[in-house]
Amino acid sequence: MESSITGRRDLHFVLIPWLGTSHTIPMIDIGRLLAERGGVTVTIVMTPANAAQLKPTIDHIATSGLPIRFVFLPFPSVEVGLPEGCESMDSLPACLRHDAEPLRRIQASAAAIGEAAP
Repeated sequence: MESSITGRRDLHFVLIPWLGTSHTIPMIDIGRLLAERGGVTVTIVMTPANAAQLKPTIDHIATSGLPIRFVFLPFPSVEVGLPEGCESMDSLPACLRHDAEPLRRIQASAAAIGEAAP
């Protein structure tokens, strides 16, 4: 999108943290820092299970007025043979933590968000 005041394009960052709370919290902080600088829109992509663990933080940012949007994509756990509700690295059985197929599928969904951004 182009700013009518400055004639320059505003930046849009789509942030996709690794599927664990310990990575999501710093990514949310980075998004907040970017948004506070102005001229930047931030979209943070995460799974519903990770979002549920961080609900107070997400609610606080959502009411802050900062240009940050949260998008919750379901993790394709059942589609790739994982137990239902298995949406973060913490909930994956240890023997499956290196299987990249679920990550490839959620990455494709997240890429569509970046392409559709205004």
